[in-house]
Amino acid sequence: MKFACPDCGQHIDAGRELFGELVECPICGKIMQVPDLKNAPGDIPPKRLPPPPPVRT
Repeated sequence: MKFACPDCGQHIDAGRELFGELVECPICGKIMQVPDLKNAPGDIPPKRLPPPPPVRT
């Protein structure tokens, strides 16, 4: 999973073994938590759009 450092925006790639763990940004050195698997993109269901209005004839 890739995520961005909240301080400098550097994109960081983390494997499943690091989900929820604290890591150091390789660019700015800030300590951050790797997003948990429950919050990983793709695990959040997409928003459902309301149905379109009926077509008037």
